[in-house]
Amino acid sequence: MATLTGQGTQDKKFKKFCEYMEYIKYYLENNTHRLGSDQRLKRAVVKATSSNQYRIDETGTLFYMAPNSGLWQRIITSDEEKQGILLNCHVAPSAGHSGINATTDKITQRYYWKGVKEEVKDYVSRCDACQRSQKIKTMAPKLVPTQVVESLYMVGMDLIGPLPETSDGYKYVLTLTDYFTKWVELYPLKQKSGACVAEKIESYIYRTNRTLKTRLGKLCNEKQNDWDCYLEAVAFSLRTQKKASTKFTPFYLMYNREPRLPIEMDVSHDEDIEINSISSLNVEEYQACLQSQVEMVHKKVLENVDGSEKAKGVWCKKENMRAE
Repeated sequence: MATLTGQGTQDKKFKKFCEYMEYIKYYLENNTHRLGSDQRLKRAVVKATSSNQYRIDETGTLFYMAPNSGLWQRIITSDEEKQGILLNCHVAPSAGHSGINATTDKITQRYYWKGVKEEVKDYVSRCDACQRSQKIKTMAPKLVPTQVVESLYMVGMDLIGPLPETSDGYKYVLTLTDYFTKWVELYPLKQKSGACVAEKIESYIYRTNRTLKTRLGKLCNEKQNDWDCYLEAVAFSLRTQKKASTKFTPFYLMYNREPRLPIEMDVSHDEDIEINSISSLNVEEYQACLQSQVEMVHKKVLENVDGSEKAKGVWCKKENMRAE
């Protein structure tokens, strides 16, 4: 948890960052320095803007691209907006109270401000729902590598429950997970039947179910009997979280693009850029470009999953030895 001194230091750094961004924005808009700029500041502004790391769109919004990232991030210079982003990318049902790394990744894919990683770490560590949700230590499941080569090649199925009965009479959750993209579908059920239960629970489904229970628990009321109201939001949070094994979000692997988060629905910058970049292509060229991109991503996913399986095998062996 951040100390008062640490928080004060963060606030000062953010204020200084905001002031510097105002000078950057003014220079990009007017091609001249803001009144009151000293020589040192002028040199810094010229150097920053000449590196093509900053740009302003037609609405006057400032963006930043980190070196070698290829990703434009909207610069945040308002504490109110910053708090709104933290709230929507962690606490909101569609964010699902994901961990520090997942929350940081979701934010930095879209936004930038000075000290964002430290602030996310502090924010998540102070989240009351996350603090009350204790992790249960269990034996690591035995890994059985499953070879999948494309989306929907193999889908895992499992049933969670019985859970506290909701006002609509639901007591179970049917989970379906695509092994390649990690795309998740969640369905509330009033009764369980053999048709809804998988005979064997693979490690992928095990992790999805564990995460699902944890996130529902953080969002539900004290009686835990309104979980069916949050299923779709939690499913969205699972689909839009980058997976350690694939290094991509399930949403991207399923639709070949990143999702628009609820907080982004009033902003169209990224979509405009994407549309403009392909507007010169005809249908055949676009199809070929898209197919090439899909093949490249799928190849990368298979490489990432292979490396992840090997790393998890080593980790599970160590954890089980420690538990014994």
